[in-house]
Amino acid sequence: MILIEKSRLNLIGAYGALGLAVFLLQTTLLSGWRILQVTPVMTVAAVVCVAVFEGEVTGGLFGLFLGLALDATVSTNSGAAALSLLLVGALSGFVCKTFMLPGFSCALVLYLASYAALIVGDLLLRLLITAQLSGFFRVAEVYTTTALVSLFYLPPLYYVARRMNLSFGGPRTTE
Repeated sequence: MILIEKSRLNLIGAYGALGLAVFLLQTTLLSGWRILQVTPVMTVAAVVCVAVFEGEVTGGLFGLFLGLALDATVSTNSGAAALSLLLVGALSGFVCKTFMLPGFSCALVLYLASYAALIVGDLLLRLLITAQLSGFFRVAEVYTTTALVSLFYLPPLYYVARRMNLSFGGPRTTE
């Protein structure tokens, strides 16, 4: 019988390691993959999976730090990845804690809803800032294709986030 200390500090460290692994994989090894003319993105799936188990604060912070790392290295729009992943994490965590039960179906619905929200957000920004829709339909097509080809990242990231939550979250127990 092994006593496993389940503390918040251990959980934050584990999510930090997950964020670093996702960042490194996304920006180095997996950045050259192209499926249907888009590069699969694992960051949105990782943020949604963390938010499903940890709620809006931890999900939002996980998305913020992952987005800041992306903005500092590979993003062309400074702050766009940080802001969008912050909102994805915070809203996914809020919706899951308030209206849904944490599970894979919740993660799947929130993943698809996140991409839909990114498309709507792009539309609103275009209408409010430029007052024209030029290029919107191409961006919506790219977001939709990216969501579909990146969907295969969701199950493994869900499993990893679930294992981290079960291993480090909650009260002290013996296993």
